[in-house]
Amino acid sequence: MIYMRKTLLSITMLFFVGTTGTVFADTVNTVNLKMYKDIKLNAPIYKQQYSNSCEAAALRMALAFKGIMKSEIQILTKFGYNPTSRDWVKNIWDDPQKQYVGYVDVVGKMEGGYGVYGLPVVKAVESFGLKSEYATSTAITPTWIAQAIDNKNPVLFWGYTSFKEPAYTWTTPEGATVKAFKGEHVRLILGFNGTIENPVGFYVHDSVTTKAFEYWTTEKLMAHINKVPGVTDQAVVVK
Repeated sequence: MIYMRKTLLSITMLFFVGTTGTVFADTVNTVNLKMYKDIKLNAPIYKQQYSNSCEAAALRMALAFKGIMKSEIQILTKFGYNPTSRDWVKNIWDDPQKQYVGYVDVVGKMEGGYGVYGLPVVKAVESFGLKSEYATSTAITPTWIAQAIDNKNPVLFWGYTSFKEPAYTWTTPEGATVKAFKGEHVRLILGFNGTIENPVGFYVHDSVTTKAFEYWTTEKLMAHINKVPGVTDQAVVVK
């Protein structure tokens, strides 16, 4: 693990003038001690092995950081992988909050593949003997993410590679409505700089580009997370 800290120390000194006109330092107190941090959790970078396996690839990297080596197929199995084709006539497909939806290795065809949302990821994490924390919407804050990293826990977050088409929906066999969009993508946060209360930016692994510790400003990260409410505003901490 790469773990670096810089301490910013503010010192307050109280002076007074004695009867002889000499200036004395009466007290020297250290106050307002704040920790500026630059942290990177030393996880490997893996290129995703299938067209639609970003969630499995991101979790694979997080598990490797925790000392658990698994393949994408092993992880997909824990998500729940029983692929079906979308029924385009009735607009029915599976629920990404219950299992992986579609085919992991098919792209650009009618039967296609999509992915998985947070709850099956939590199930997979815990099946490997770890703890997890799932957050959505306004519960995902820069401070929440930075605190997880400071606790040495990677964070998967939902975002996008591109956003050129509007979000769409389908209905699950149970009657629930699923919101989705083309270009949905999951990456892994492995570091930050700044303070926990006010992180300046974050370090991200991307299984598509294979960029390791790519630096994202806090503004860029939160823009991705808040882009499509109900889809991108999800994050899972791997503990």
